[in-house]
Amino acid sequence: MNAPLAATALATALDVTLEHIPLDNIRVSPLPVQTLRRARFDPAALLELAASIKALGVAQPIVVRPVPVQGHVRFEIVAGERRWIAADRAGLDHVPAIVRELTDEQALELQLVENLQREGLHPLEEGAGYKQLMDLKHADAETIGALVGKSRSYVYSRTKLLDLCPAGREALQAGTLDASQALLIARLGGDKLQRKALERLNHSALSYQAALRILRNDFMVPLDTAPFDHDDATLETKQHEPLPACSTCPSRSGNDAELNVALNDPHICTDKPCFDIKARIFWQRQRQTLEASGAKILSGDQAAKLAPGRYDGAVKNGYLNLNVEAEELDWPDDEEPTQAKGETTEAFEERLNAWEVHVSPTRPTYRALLGDNPPGTVLVEGKGAALHALLPLADAVKLLKAKGHTPPKYWSSSPQKPLFDDPAATAKATAERAREEEQMKVEEEYRARLFKAIWQKWKGPLKRPDLERIAGIIKEYDGNDDVLDDVVPDGWNFVKATEPELLRYIACVLLVGDLDVYHHTKPAQLLEVAQRLNIDAKKIRAQVIADLKPTSVAPEDKPKPAAKK
Repeated sequence: MNAPLAATALATALDVTLEHIPLDNIRVSPLPVQTLRRARFDPAALLELAASIKALGVAQPIVVRPVPVQGHVRFEIVAGERRWIAADRAGLDHVPAIVRELTDEQALELQLVENLQREGLHPLEEGAGYKQLMDLKHADAETIGALVGKSRSYVYSRTKLLDLCPAGREALQAGTLDASQALLIARLGGDKLQRKALERLNHSALSYQAALRILRNDFMVPLDTAPFDHDDATLETKQHEPLPACSTCPSRSGNDAELNVALNDPHICTDKPCFDIKARIFWQRQRQTLEASGAKILSGDQAAKLAPGRYDGAVKNGYLNLNVEAEELDWPDDEEPTQAKGETTEAFEERLNAWEVHVSPTRPTYRALLGDNPPGTVLVEGKGAALHALLPLADAVKLLKAKGHTPPKYWSSSPQKPLFDDPAATAKATAERAREEEQMKVEEEYRARLFKAIWQKWKGPLKRPDLERIAGIIKEYDGNDDVLDDVVPDGWNFVKATEPELLRYIACVLLVGDLDVYHHTKPAQLLEVAQRLNIDAKKIRAQVIADLKPTSVAPEDKPKPAAKK
C-alpha cells in the first residue's frame, strides 16, 4: 500500500470530499515527480497489490483533483496511482478517492512530500520535483529545502543531477553509477565531456575520492594555467555568443560551495570545452597582434619539432621557453631559513611562515625577465593554438648574465635543434623509429597473448605470490584498467561470477601492469605465472613473430653482446 499523505498545513487548509469515482473518469498525473516514478513501477508488486485489492478492497483512498477535459470535469491522480492501476486489474469499476481543489503548485508539493516519505525514492525523481517546485514558486534551493525539510545543499545537489547527459541518467537509473559520482559528472560542461567521464569511471567500482581525483586530473582545468584574464568578459564564440568571465562563471569551483569544499580549491574550471574556446580566442588575438607587428610564427611540421609538450621544462632542443616560470635560476631568498641561536621556536616559526608565504607565489617568467620577444626569438604554434616564444639558449644565457642572473650549467650542454631537418638524418631517424615500432608491436602482441593464455588456464586458488602481489598493488594502485575487455566474456559481472571466477579475475588484474612495454623491461610477473601454469611462453612469442613477420626481431630473447669499452 502507498504511504499516507503527510499532514501538512496546506492539506488541512483545503476542503476534502470523499467519493467513489469511476476508474475511467480518472487520468494519471502529468507532473514530473509522478512521471518519473511511474517509469519505475514494479510489475510484480502491482500484481500483488491487485490480488490484495481483489480480496480485501481498496483500504486507503487515492487523492485526486478535478480537472476540466473538453468541457467535462474529470479527475487527475495526485497520489495513489498504483492503487488505481491495481484496482483496474482487480476488476473494480470504482475507486474511493479524496477530492481536493489543487493548483499545479499545490499538487506537486503534496506529491513531493508524500513521495519523500517513501524509501527508495530515486534521486532523479527528487531532482525533477524540486526543480518544478522551484519554477512554480520562483524560489531558490534554500526555500524549497525549508519547505520539504532538507538542506539547501541537498536540494541543490538533487536538481544538479538533472544536468546529467542522457547516458549518465541511464547509468544512474540502472544503478551502475551512484548519486555522488553522478553529481561530479553533472558538474562537467557539455554532454560530450560527461560521456567521456562516464566511460572513464564505469570501468571499475571507484570510491568517491578516487573518482574525484580522476575527474579533476582528466576533465577539469586549473584556472592558473589560463593564458587569458579571468575577469575578461569580452571573449565570445564565432557565433558572437558571449563567454562569461571565469571569476563569475558558475563552472568555477569557487562559485559552487559544495564543489569548492570537495576540491579544496576555488580556482578549478569544470567546463573544459569553454576553457579551450577561450584559450583559442585569446591566442588568435595574440597571433593577429604579433603578425601585425611583423613577427613570424612557425606552424605545422616546423612547429611540431620545437613546440614544448605538457610536461617539458624550460629548455628543449636548445631553446628556452620564455613563457615558463624562471624556477631554475638561483634566487637569493630560495634558501630555507634555519633557527638562529637563542631564537625562540615561536619566533622562528613565524619567520619560517613569512618566508613560505614570500616564496610560494610563482616566479616571474623568463619573458618578464628578458622582455617581449628579444632578438632571436622564434614564435611557435603549439596545442590549442597557443603561442610559445622560444629563444636560443646561447642568446638567453647572455641576456640573463647581463641582468645578473646565473643560468644552470647544464644549459650549455643542451644542443640546439635546427629549424629544418637534414634529409639524410631524417631518413635515418625514420628507419630507426620503424624498427622500434616493429619491435614494440611484437612485444605488445607477445605479452597480450601470454596474458590471455594465463587467463584461459587459471583455475585458482590464489597462491602466496598472488597475495603478496595484491598487498603491493592495493598499496600503490589507484584504479583499474580496461585491458581486461579483450579477455573477459561479454556480460560477465561480479554479481553472477563464481568464487573461482572472482579469484581468477583478481589474480589477472594483478598482472595488467606487465602489459605495458614502454619501460623496456621483461614481463617478469606474466612469465612467473605462465611458468606455474605450464604455459609455453617461448612458443607464444614464436607464433607472434610468425604471424606479424617482423624483420628486426629475433625469435627468442637472446642476450645482446656486451658493448666494447
